[in-house]
Amino acid sequence: MTGLYNNISSINFKQTKGVQKRSLKIYSADKFVSNSNYQEEKRVKGDFLARNFGSPTACKCGLWVALLGELICLFKVISKKKSGFANSSLKAAFDKKIKLAMVGSIALGTATLAIIQRWQNKLINKPSSEPQELLEKYGSDTSAQMSDANFRSNLLAAQYNPINGIIDVNKNYFHDPIGKKRLENLIKHELQHARQFEMIAALDNGLEKLNYSIINLSANYMKRNPVALLQIQKVIADVKKDTVGKYNNTKIYVSGAEVDFKKYIKALDMLINKDEVDIKELPMIIDAEHYKKAIAKRGKLSEAEKKKAEEYYQAHLHYPALTGFNLINPFSGYKSNLLEKEARKASKSKTERINE
Repeated sequence: MTGLYNNISSINFKQTKGVQKRSLKIYSADKFVSNSNYQEEKRVKGDFLARNFGSPTACKCGLWVALLGELICLFKVISKKKSGFANSSLKAAFDKKIKLAMVGSIALGTATLAIIQRWQNKLINKPSSEPQELLEKYGSDTSAQMSDANFRSNLLAAQYNPINGIIDVNKNYFHDPIGKKRLENLIKHELQHARQFEMIAALDNGLEKLNYSIINLSANYMKRNPVALLQIQKVIADVKKDTVGKYNNTKIYVSGAEVDFKKYIKALDMLINKDEVDIKELPMIIDAEHYKKAIAKRGKLSEAEKKKAEEYYQAHLHYPALTGFNLINPFSGYKSNLLEKEARKASKSKTERINE
């Protein structure tokens, strides 16, 4: 699966069953910053599932081996039922062998997965020039850049981050036989996102609109999540109390993009705690210089492009949270969102870009 980026703050808010739970711990601003760095390190290195089940080849081969063994067992059971047993003791012995064979099939499939995944893990940090080559081949009309770090995940295959215009690709795909076959489509998908956001930025007040839509997604999530709201309000209060410049020049990560901590918190404060906000007054957390270069490269928007860019802007304002459920649910708002529908179309196109 691919996506834009995690539109929720880098802080790993832990939802509890009850907001009024006595043991509920509210994070401080310092914890917010340190947790951001931890989450970025975890994103790059990968969690337990990414490290042990992240290889598409390992998972598919392990599954195929296990299924093949189970099917053979099933075939033997059906055949034996037709021929019958001479006595009950022979039937009991047969049942025992079948059960052992079924367990063995699962064990063999698991072993296959583990062996291939271990081989994949040895190659995980080996550089690959293919993503950059594909970006240059299909993205010459954009200003998107390829990440130097990338990430590991067992669910997300790639992502474009509109904060800094950088494409991240799952490192599990670089040297994986099955994963490598998907790289071209993945890069095409994310490059379409780059075009979409560069068009938003090229609108009148486009930089402000793009900046607002990104921060507003995080703010809306926090408003809907009582625990997250309590925690971010604590962080906002801590930052407001800072009179000695403790958080000056402090950076945090938002899904891989480094942003100014105080600007980010101030923007969230405005969107969460004010009834009306002028988007021109919001602190700028996006890489404005990147988008200015992109605008200069692509030129002014035509009237038709302006209309399409406004549609992209509205689609991003209503972009759903990038959860595992939304990624796999064919009826989710993620699947029907204009940005994703176009990107999926672009990934399947045999041309360098789709024509609108």
